[in-house]
Amino acid sequence: MPLISVCRNKSCMRSISAVCPRESRSLKRGRQLWLGQVALEAVAKPEGPSRTSPGLAGNARPRPRDGAHSAGLMTTGPPLSSHAILVFGAAVDHDGTPHRPLTLRLHRALAEAAADPRALVIVSGGRLRGRPAEAPVMREWLVARGLDAARIVVEPNARSTYENVRHCADLIAGQGVRRVTLVTERYHILRSRLLLARALAARRLRVEVRISAAPDDLGFFKRITRCFKELRKLAEDLRRPWPP
Repeated sequence: MPLISVCRNKSCMRSISAVCPRESRSLKRGRQLWLGQVALEAVAKPEGPSRTSPGLAGNARPRPRDGAHSAGLMTTGPPLSSHAILVFGAAVDHDGTPHRPLTLRLHRALAEAAADPRALVIVSGGRLRGRPAEAPVMREWLVARGLDAARIVVEPNARSTYENVRHCADLIAGQGVRRVTLVTERYHILRSRLLLARALAARRLRVEVRISAAPDDLGFFKRITRCFKELRKLAEDLRRPWPP
C-alpha cells in the first residue's frame, strides 16, 4: 500500500473525533508527525541485522544511557518513588521465555534503570492464551541481569495496552510517582502515550511522561502496517470507559 494512501485514510480519525472531539486535533497532528518519522527512519536505515544496535543483540548487556554503568542497577537504600520506568509486557513462550520484542523493551528499561539508580521499575503484563503472566517473567529477566529486585513493582493482571495503562495509573498514584519514563517500541509510542495520559488525567494526576523508544526489527512496509493497526486500536480504546 502506498504511503500516501495510508496518510490520507481518515476513517480512524473520524471515529476518534466522534468519541473524543477535544483530543482529535492533537491526535491528527501526532499521526502526521508519527508516520512521517516512521517513513524517514525506514528509508534511512537498511534492512537486516545491522539495524539492531550491537549492544542489544542476543544476551549482551545494554549500553547504559548518558554514561551510566551497571553499578547503577543496584541501590544502597530504598528507591525513590518520584521517578518510575514503566514497561508494558509483550509475548512470552509457554515455558516463560520472552520473545524478542519483549527483550528489546527490557534491554532499554535496563539502560534507563542504570541511568537513574533510584528510579522504580514498573513491569506490567498478565496471562494470555494459557502462557505465563508476562510481568513476573520480566521481573526475573531484569533481576538475572543485575537489577535490584527491591526496585521492581509487578503488575501481573493487564492483558492489553488499555489494561496496562489503567492498572499502572493506579500504581503510579499509590507510589506517589511524579515522573514516568515509558519504554516501548516506536510504532507503539503514540497509542501508549495517549492512553497513559488519559488514564492519569482520569485520576487527576499531574505526572510528567517521557518516552524511551526501544528498537524493533520491522521493515518499512511492516512498520507502516503496524502503525495503521495501532491507530485503529487507539480508536477502539478511546471508546471504552475511563472511570477515575
